[in-house]
Amino acid sequence: MASATTISVLPSGDEAAARWRALWSAGTAKVFQSPVFVETVLEQARKHGTDRQNMLFAFMSSDGQDFAGFHVLSTRENGLRVLRHPGIGECDYAGPLLRAPSDARRFVEHWPALRAALPRHDVLHMRQMPQGPVPPTDLGALQRAHTHAHPVRLTTADPIDLLPTSKLRSDLRRRRRKLEAQGDLAFFVATPPDVPAFYQQLVDWRIARFTAMGKDDPLLQPAHRDLYLDLATRHPDTAVVSGLSLDGAPIALQFGLLDHDRYCQIVTAFEDGPHKVNAPARLLMLDMMRWTRDRGLPVYDFTVGDEPYKDSFGADRLPIHEIVLPRTMAGQVYTFYKKCEFAVEAYLEQRKST
Repeated sequence: MASATTISVLPSGDEAAARWRALWSAGTAKVFQSPVFVETVLEQARKHGTDRQNMLFAFMSSDGQDFAGFHVLSTRENGLRVLRHPGIGECDYAGPLLRAPSDARRFVEHWPALRAALPRHDVLHMRQMPQGPVPPTDLGALQRAHTHAHPVRLTTADPIDLLPTSKLRSDLRRRRRKLEAQGDLAFFVATPPDVPAFYQQLVDWRIARFTAMGKDDPLLQPAHRDLYLDLATRHPDTAVVSGLSLDGAPIALQFGLLDHDRYCQIVTAFEDGPHKVNAPARLLMLDMMRWTRDRGLPVYDFTVGDEPYKDSFGADRLPIHEIVLPRTMAGQVYTFYKKCEFAVEAYLEQRKST
């Protein structure tokens, strides 16, 4: 006789943290679901008084053992009660935490019961859902692939050989030689004592670049900005700040996260000065690919976003889904609005590509 599945929903706290940690240690989830990452998100949210502190953890268990976990943020947005699965601002890849890939089928089977067990809300809004092991299309009615993940499998001795054209490979080699002719060009990974200064420089360069483009940078939000700094200073086995320097002064910097099978590039910025014509950020990416390969990790992941430069590195394009699930009449209205928004965006994208 099959064991019954039970579902429990807990607020963030010691019990939820312990169960999440135990489930994580038994599974192979993304770094964005790791206890270190989730706990740091909560710490920074509490420090800065944001609504991200209202995180709920739902668990599916059988025979007293959790086989799946799911976390959401309880917020109010435009007058609606929204349960929002962490996305950009908290993580690049979201999804259920599974004890084993084979538990994906059980998760989908009991997904309606989990949704019903969540606190009363108008809509469940999930973003940054990659394809598999739980297919996003199995989780709800309204969904779209709104961006892509961009991993690169490190299959060659030198990552520059992965670039898709000989013209691009020779161009980046030429740019590196130009920088080397100007001084001592060096790649480095910052140690924890040096992280704050390098990270602040990275943030300053990034915000200045976004401001010049007329865009709002998520790093302007203190809870988001300090999340990365806290991870890099307190958890060097999880977060890395790296750079490319010329005569000891950084000209490009990067923040990224280490996963069990990959390095995830999160933020890269470069000095807006005379050296930017030689593409120091792209050269730094190549150095980080070599560093990733030397650590025995098979994948360098450019993560989400459809910036054209990622295609120039020969990265794959894997769909990342957004899902909207209504639960009340107000949620139905919101979902209809989102359906119209998705349709308009799809039309504009089609027009752009023709």
